[in-house]
Amino acid sequence: ADFTIETWFRADGSHDDGDILFSVPGGTHDYGVTFNATGGLDGFVRTTTAAGPAVNVLDGEWHHVALTFDSSVDSFNVIVDGQAGTAGSRTFSGASGDLTFGSSTSGLGLVGDFDEVRVWNTLRSVEDIQMSRNTTVDPSGPLLTGYWRADEGAGTVLTDLTGNGYDTTVPAGAFQTDEVSALPVSHTGRTSLNFADASASIVDFG
Repeated sequence: ADFTIETWFRADGSHDDGDILFSVPGGTHDYGVTFNATGGLDGFVRTTTAAGPAVNVLDGEWHHVALTFDSSVDSFNVIVDGQAGTAGSRTFSGASGDLTFGSSTSGLGLVGDFDEVRVWNTLRSVEDIQMSRNTTVDPSGPLLTGYWRADEGAGTVLTDLTGNGYDTTVPAGAFQTDEVSALPVSHTGRTSLNFADASASIVDFG
């Protein structure tokens, strides 16, 4: 089935080639996004890689990434800051695991911040991603499976705004106030999540 996973994130710069930004595991890591050797991002489905665009995401600034999958042609791509990479091709029927940021078994994870996580059960075009990445979206949209703005500000519950029930628990103290000029997303809550624990499971589709 088609899907799109997107998020804003800010990495602390300590990541190595192959470290996992996010993944959905099956027996291993069936699909997701990893850091590469040049400071950019690549997408993967099983053992096939789609090279991301030449965007350095280890500069300490906020970046937006989306992973898309087109089931009609078994094609997937990673879009960074609105720029598409080189599509990969892999027959794929889905994974059984939960969406996680980082992994406790293979690869470091995101050491840094993330915000505005969206999971769609549709293939979003590069143009659609470009148009909506700098603002919030309607959580009641029929194609939105999960949506976490991370605007709770405090506590340990990260709420899925779609009403689909994919709330999850986060470590105490993870919510932090955004730097308004740094994260270019128009919303009122202005908090994001910070994680120093690279093995933490952030968003859990239980």
